[in-house]
Amino acid sequence: MCSDWSDQADGLPVETPLRAPAIASFMPSVPALLGLDPLFWILAAVLLGLIFFGFLLFRRTVMGFKEGMDDTKR
Repeated sequence: MCSDWSDQADGLPVETPLRAPAIASFMPSVPALLGLDPLFWILAAVLLGLIFFGFLLFRRTVMGFKEGMDDTKR
């Protein structure tokens, strides 16, 4: 019998601590992310803002086009 198994009669495995998946070793920790330069966070916020603004602009354009198409059908 393997050493991983208990000596109990039921043969259940011995409790072992949970191990993190191997991919977790590639991910930076939260304190490491918070320690980044504030300029990075400002640029990230501006970039996300521009993406959101672009989405709203695109949505407004498509909705206006759809409304115009609907008006011409009437």
